[in-house]
Amino acid sequence: QLKKTIIFSTHNLRQARRFGQRLFFMNNGKIIQEGSVDDIFSRPISLDIAKHSFSENIIHGKIIEENGQKYLLSNGMKISVVAEDNINEASAILHPEDIFVSKLPIESSARNSFRGKIKKIENIGADYDLTAAVGGVDFETVITQQSLVFMNLKLGDEIYKNGKKEIPHL
Repeated sequence: QLKKTIIFSTHNLRQARRFGQRLFFMNNGKIIQEGSVDDIFSRPISLDIAKHSFSENIIHGKIIEENGQKYLLSNGMKISVVAEDNINEASAILHPEDIFVSKLPIESSARNSFRGKIKKIENIGADYDLTAAVGGVDFETVITQQSLVFMNLKLGDEIYKNGKKEIPHL
């Protein structure tokens, strides 16, 4: 409401996310990405930015195409992705909030569904951070206490991690 511009320089991205409206990522004195807080944190343009912006579930692999659909092959997983035509190797991010959990395989609009075993359940306030090993990769997701109790989830349980959308590549 004061209509003042403030430049706040920080390495603390939690502060940047909380106080910033527009972020600028710099490397060696050059701006490498700029955008709204949501754009930067949900669509980082490089692995360096993804790692610094607390991205979870960063997966590295090779891009293949089958029947017009592109996939990222990684640790025995075949993940449906959006990718440009001339990319062979890529990394992708599946944000924890874009994953939902089921105890049984389900038919849904989810483009990616993987079976795994729960390795960690951690209370993070109102929600729980659930980590499951899937094909040699640990996937993190966030679930509510109500879901945890309703599904009676415990360490070692077999679950399905379902991606709500195709994973963009980096």
